[in-house]
Amino acid sequence: MSSNSIAVDTQGTVSEHQSSPRFSSATSSPAGLGGSDPIVQSEMMARILHEFSDATFFVDLTAEGAPLQADSSKVRQVLNRLRDHDNITHTTLLGNNLSTEDAPRLPKGFTVERYSYAPLTHFLNAIVHAATECLTPWTPRHLSNLRFHPYDKDMLDTIDSKKPLKPDILGLLRSSLPPQEKISWNDRDLAVIVEVKNEPLKLVKQLSTYARCFLSIDRRRSFSITIAFDQRTSKMHFIVFHRSGLSSSHELSLRSEAGFQSIVKHIVGILSIPDEEAFGLDRTRSGDVHRINNRNYEIVRPIHTRVCVRGRATAVYGIRACTPDTRVTTPTRSRQLTLPDGVTELPENMVYKFSYQTEGHSTEGDLLSGSLGQFGIVDIVGSYTCTLEDAPFGSTVHHIRNSTFWRLSDQFVERPPDNRYLHCTAMALEGLPLLYTSDVEAGIPSPAELLESILHAMIGHYNLYLGGVLHRDVSNGNILRLREPIERPHSRSASLLRPELGDDVNLSSCRGFLADLDHAIEWRKVPPTASRDRSGTLPFISLRLVNAWAANEPTLHTAADDLESFMWVLVWSLVHILKKFATITVESATINRLADAFSSFDTRTVLSKGPTLTYWRDKVFSGLIEEWSDISDDSHKFLRRFEATSSAANDMDSQKREWDRLEKYCGEVYIKFIRAGYVHLENIRGYGDWEAVIATNGEELLNR
Repeated sequence: MSSNSIAVDTQGTVSEHQSSPRFSSATSSPAGLGGSDPIVQSEMMARILHEFSDATFFVDLTAEGAPLQADSSKVRQVLNRLRDHDNITHTTLLGNNLSTEDAPRLPKGFTVERYSYAPLTHFLNAIVHAATECLTPWTPRHLSNLRFHPYDKDMLDTIDSKKPLKPDILGLLRSSLPPQEKISWNDRDLAVIVEVKNEPLKLVKQLSTYARCFLSIDRRRSFSITIAFDQRTSKMHFIVFHRSGLSSSHELSLRSEAGFQSIVKHIVGILSIPDEEAFGLDRTRSGDVHRINNRNYEIVRPIHTRVCVRGRATAVYGIRACTPDTRVTTPTRSRQLTLPDGVTELPENMVYKFSYQTEGHSTEGDLLSGSLGQFGIVDIVGSYTCTLEDAPFGSTVHHIRNSTFWRLSDQFVERPPDNRYLHCTAMALEGLPLLYTSDVEAGIPSPAELLESILHAMIGHYNLYLGGVLHRDVSNGNILRLREPIERPHSRSASLLRPELGDDVNLSSCRGFLADLDHAIEWRKVPPTASRDRSGTLPFISLRLVNAWAANEPTLHTAADDLESFMWVLVWSLVHILKKFATITVESATINRLADAFSSFDTRTVLSKGPTLTYWRDKVFSGLIEEWSDISDDSHKFLRRFEATSSAANDMDSQKREWDRLEKYCGEVYIKFIRAGYVHLENIRGYGDWEAVIATNGEELLNR
């Protein structure tokens, strides 16, 4: 085992789906206090529509190597049986007789959506029955017990929504479903979700909310199979939701022979899925037990789960080594992590993180391994990136191979699909979230502990930067803290900070750590050029970057922008802590307007945090916030000038001079931010708790 310090803070638990503030994502709102704030389904749809605005594709899902790969000869056998034995063809199906299980009928359109549920279920089950008779019994088939059931009632549980969602039809691995029985999104028998609507965009929006729940509640799953049916036109799409977006069949009409045959082919493909792995399930996990490097580890507590469909879908757990338990099934595969230099074996306790990374991106494992033992940075002890051989669980390549763009809305923008690969990291430092207001005892640091944790993470950011890595996603969820600091004597920045901070500041005892390098880049390998690429968590991104992105202008993401993000993390924390402890009665109070800005997806609303902050009158922290804000304003001016001059540099020598100028300036901004933080920390140490802060301000002041 490495000689690096290991600190595990395991007190306090949160459920996997009411997680602590999330680690990060550029495509989601900040987590609520103690989990994501519940939202209505319409808002959920709007967010997901943004998530999928460039990630909807037409794909032959039944082709060789695709998730619903189907044998053409078996499909022909099923079609023949439906025709000859069951008298079901595209013409008989459209008859006006009453639909039954033995004789399904889908007439030319239903005016009322729910009237189609039973006939559609009859039809799907007829295909399933015929396929069961035709597919060889000795061939492995994971979904051999699949049967569709009309549902149309609330699910048993919610995932960040105010009310339970109501799928129309469910494909379950059971033969019966009592009328009053409710199904959980975590039910192991849930295999396929069916939705009925009369417009493709509405169908996709609705199904995406179901896929979001299905994929978030069980992190073994990596994709979700759904069926969309237009009850008025009798047209159907088979849609697979995955971490690169969604892959859909072309529109399939039950009124045509070709459409009918293709629908049968897709159902045969679903029933031909051979095993758990082909169904997108992680075989290195069983229940709460992970098998890593041929050893079992159990989840002690979930630290963070990112609720989404497309994207990194980050999940982080505190885990510990355990002996095999006869009450649970041991995972059938072991994930083999590569250990960095200086680490000889995995520890008993560690943090285990999953994240789907885009192809070609520097992995967190590689970036962290160069900063082992550094002040303010979590220690990595192992990492793994899946390969194509690990598909389909760990890769999205087979979902989007030979795809074409499906423009579901005029707002959708065509871009190449992003291949994503599962990346896993194991870290030897588990801390608490920076802020978790649902747990007053453990989740809310004292005023001095809050600022000190942020400053230590800021120094960690500086250490990364000096090592050639720019984080690019400073947010509330990417800063961890410890109740009691630990010794971290190694710090690249110590020699630069000591003359500025003086000998009295302890630069080896560390309580705050920076985590999550999913958006990080090796900045010395990337020329400092403006780009439209976005990185970060919207409410915490610097005002300069948000302004540029709102105007769709290319801009350069720098260390100075990340330092401003630390300021917004502090403001975010103060807003939510003071709202927790103080009585805020004025609707238009500055603190409420800041809270609205931090919870918004709209760039104009997020930008309002800038002018709103000028009304901040907190007597304890406002001095520091004003100083950090002034430093950020100066950096905005410098960076505007820099982008103008650097774009005019047309030879290697002048480009290098510009690069060196930017590096020198960012180093100065680090010093200014950290020095200001420590100067104000001494005053803030005089306030032992938040009641003292509120008493100093007065609730009247906080209501302005």
